[in-house]
Amino acid sequence: MLSISNISANQAASYYDRDGYYARMDNTGGDQWQGKLKDELALPDNVKPEDFNKLVNERKERAGYDLTFSAPKSVSVAMCLGEEHRQNMIEAHHVAVQKTLELIEQREIGARVTKDGVTEHIKTGNMLCAKFDHFVNRNHDPQLHTHAVILNKTQYQGKWYAVDNSDLYKNKILYGQIYRNALAQELMKKGYEIAVTDPEKGFFELKGIDQRTIDEFSSRRQEILEKLKEWGTNTPEAAAKAVILTRKAKENRDMNVLMESWKETISELGGATLTKSFAPIVPGKEQQKEAFDQAVSRLSRKSFAFSERELKRAVLAAGVGSGMTEDQYAELLKAETGKNLVALGGRRDKEDGETYYTTRKNLEIEKEIFREVARTRNTMPGLTRQKASDILSQALAKDNASLSKQQRNAVLDITTTKDQYYAVQGLAGTGKTHMLNYARQVLENEGYTVLGACFTGKAASGLQEDAKIPSSTIHSFLNRLEREAGNQKLGEDMQNKTEWDLTGLKPGGRKEAWIIDEASMVDNNTMHYLMQAARAKGAKVVFVGDRQQLLPVGIGNAFSVLTETGKIGTVTLDEIRRQKNHELLQAVREAVQGDLAKALEILEKDMQVIAEHKDRMNAIVAEYTAMTPEKQKGTVILTAGNKDRRYLNEAIRAELKRQGQLSPGIEFKVQDASGKTFKREFAAGDKIIFLQNDNKLDVRNGQTGIVTKIDGTVLTVQSGSKTIAVDLEQYKKIDHGYAMTAHKAQGITTDRVLINLDSSQKHLNSRNAFYVDISRARHEVKVFTDNKEKVADQVREWAKKLTSDDFLITERAKPTLRKRLDTAMENTFKAIAKIRELSNKLPEPAIKIKNSLKLKF
Repeated sequence: MLSISNISANQAASYYDRDGYYARMDNTGGDQWQGKLKDELALPDNVKPEDFNKLVNERKERAGYDLTFSAPKSVSVAMCLGEEHRQNMIEAHHVAVQKTLELIEQREIGARVTKDGVTEHIKTGNMLCAKFDHFVNRNHDPQLHTHAVILNKTQYQGKWYAVDNSDLYKNKILYGQIYRNALAQELMKKGYEIAVTDPEKGFFELKGIDQRTIDEFSSRRQEILEKLKEWGTNTPEAAAKAVILTRKAKENRDMNVLMESWKETISELGGATLTKSFAPIVPGKEQQKEAFDQAVSRLSRKSFAFSERELKRAVLAAGVGSGMTEDQYAELLKAETGKNLVALGGRRDKEDGETYYTTRKNLEIEKEIFREVARTRNTMPGLTRQKASDILSQALAKDNASLSKQQRNAVLDITTTKDQYYAVQGLAGTGKTHMLNYARQVLENEGYTVLGACFTGKAASGLQEDAKIPSSTIHSFLNRLEREAGNQKLGEDMQNKTEWDLTGLKPGGRKEAWIIDEASMVDNNTMHYLMQAARAKGAKVVFVGDRQQLLPVGIGNAFSVLTETGKIGTVTLDEIRRQKNHELLQAVREAVQGDLAKALEILEKDMQVIAEHKDRMNAIVAEYTAMTPEKQKGTVILTAGNKDRRYLNEAIRAELKRQGQLSPGIEFKVQDASGKTFKREFAAGDKIIFLQNDNKLDVRNGQTGIVTKIDGTVLTVQSGSKTIAVDLEQYKKIDHGYAMTAHKAQGITTDRVLINLDSSQKHLNSRNAFYVDISRARHEVKVFTDNKEKVADQVREWAKKLTSDDFLITERAKPTLRKRLDTAMENTFKAIAKIRELSNKLPEPAIKIKNSLKLKF
């Protein structure tokens, strides 16, 4: 692990406090200088207090930068298992720290140099760094770590400057990984076997030291995790703050006493025997190739494309078990580019100096989607507009209902198009489901069987109830089609599968039209399978979504690209009807189509700024629990992170019990969506949320309800007009539902919404999420935030998923483009030669005019 912080001269002086809380060891080589400036300043190898104190006091406020390299806990524990192991651990750690610092000096150390009034960052490539080894943390657990203090001075063209290293913070995770890989490599050279504990984050431990022992000596980490849990966040910035706030006072402890205590603890836990061979362990190239492939696969399942920086970090993390170096990574990258890996070049929308990559599979899936839409244009039967209009008018008269001009136009476009694929881009609250009810009736009148498939089970229920379209989730829909094709595999995880075998699927007896709702949340992979199925069945497909709402979790965003670029026929619904409060309606309109600042200005009177996390959470709890039970039923609390969601649910229940609105309940073991088991107390009156679809119970993921009775393990839940008996021995995917995330909230409509907007969760804050949050409410929105200005900046930009359209040039296009450029240049040269040839044949008067104009041809 690597942490970085700025330090003052006073803070730097603490590293020389030999009697402080960081106990020292003898025979470790002492504190060392490193860096090219060591010789420039004629310093010895070992750091002397007088030299260090003099240098750090040159810039008292920002004396330097503390880079703390911490070894895995098992490496620290191994130091207690004998002198040989202790020396081996320290030597391996020293080499890893030195190698990483050499790279940092070469790449990151620079200065801001002003010349002729222009200031620019110059890489100087020289530094002075003092390294201090420490072996104990503040909780007196063994913890091998080195404070590498880079002094705030560097040299350029004979002049001294302050260090400018802004990129170092951005690359902190990468350098932490480089350190761990180098440490793993050095340990394997000494014959120690290692076990990768997290290939995604690149963590490892030594074999022979079990998790129980590691946990016993990790009390400091547990304190930090508890503080993060209290704050409801786990960002790197919050973690750094937690490290400081959980520090205990320094204590003087003798290293020999501590070592004996650690040995006793290890013995009480059953001892530890390191797995070590006499010969160095040299991982093969096959292991590194496998790590590279795993990293690419992991990245390509999350995003259509990824930067070279992201790729390097992921590959080195996956390759920690082989001690992979950057050079070995570079060799693999060179060998694999052009095979499974495709270079896309730079981004169109920003110049970040990065090369981006995708996989050939991701690229082909996206291209096949676009090709299929283009291929099937004008290939299907469609009603005449007059006939569709007549059928629609009859249906509306029968129901004594009406449609807006936009909604009516959408019905007619859907039913008259001759394209196999068509799209409806509809904003939140524009009456898409109401419109689809009448599109269904027109299509059914023409002999179509209309079926619905939605991204979430909750939306499927809504489409079935309100539009009378038989509906399921897209996963269930594809599972059924796979069974129909005769390819279902017994024992397969039907809830989480991402691949379907549709070979042999054939058209049915009747024409089919499929309504794919929430299509803007469908990733490319799933959409590709839907298109395979539609092609086999000869079905007409209508994609319905809102590209301004939440994005797909998987790769790509085909719906957005298709509708934005005109690759698919699209009808737009943008007349918002949900909000009954005029000011709230205007805020939603501004948030999605206009000026975000105006949206925030409208909501400002209902916005509370509370900096402290706990105080803000308590304010939300107080706001909710002060409502009448009837108002509570029509109120939803929205928050970006699951930690805050859990905190709010627990705090609200505690307050409702204190007020007497909830009686003491019964504790049950339940599960989250991933299957992780936890305990939850439920009581009559509790608001709950279902976390998984279940056809037998007829419940959908994201569906909410109120517990009306508990009988043994059976909860009776009122959800809308339905009463559901839920046996928690059979169905365990359930949780409290007072607060929920925006992903669970998409598709719901309620009377009022309380929103927690936390600026520390900037990776979760976007204009999409803000628009979804405020558009859930009919009447009232209240916002609680820690920092209005920061949050305003974070929700200003639309989040987006990368697609091939975002890149300057794909590798596949390069040969074609190069050929075009070569042809253009050749034609240009031919034209110039022709002009020169003709110029020699000009009559005398024309030559004089040409010469007077100084035309050079």
